[in-house]
Amino acid sequence: EIRKSDSTILKGNSPPEPDFGSTGVIRVDPLRTFNYTVLVSEWFPPLSPGEYTLLVGLKHPVVTQGSKKTSNTGISALQLSIGGKDTGRLASMAEQLLGTILTNDRLDDRWFAARSLTYVQDPLVIPFIERAMLANRSVEQVLVDTLVEQANENAVSILIGLAKKMTDRKSLLTVEFALETLKRQLQDVRLKDQIKSTLILHKKPN
Repeated sequence: EIRKSDSTILKGNSPPEPDFGSTGVIRVDPLRTFNYTVLVSEWFPPLSPGEYTLLVGLKHPVVTQGSKKTSNTGISALQLSIGGKDTGRLASMAEQLLGTILTNDRLDDRWFAARSLTYVQDPLVIPFIERAMLANRSVEQVLVDTLVEQANENAVSILIGLAKKMTDRKSLLTVEFALETLKRQLQDVRLKDQIKSTLILHKKPN
């Protein structure tokens, strides 16, 4: 959970399950460490500028090789400081994430960067996502799936922006399918009408 400076508690959404393979279990050898990076934006709605405390803990105790359960399930507190919008920093971060997608050899890292890129709450991210979609780096489906999962105004705005700019037919079809999915799922009439107008425009004969 996240606590605001006035002690208000913000409950998050159900986070995505970590991909630890078919068993859902990881093994850490003695004296070794395990790191797992999470994307806070997947757990909580966008945060307003301010000071927050992120409380993190293990859901289940660690089990040793001898089946002994440890008591290491305590809560750790991390301080978050959310500032106002900084277009320059947003663009720099989007450039870094795109760089990971274009150059990193690890597929997991490229997927994480792609998911992170879709959570930039600003239209400036559209050209970066477009470049990622056309880069042939196995992140296309991750990008659109994450936007569909978000199912909010930002996701609709990004997908519509992509639909208007995409020239690659395969990528355009992927984006259009995502918009069709959101059109069925969303309850917001205004967003549904925006999607409908975009899809109608693309179906008009040249």
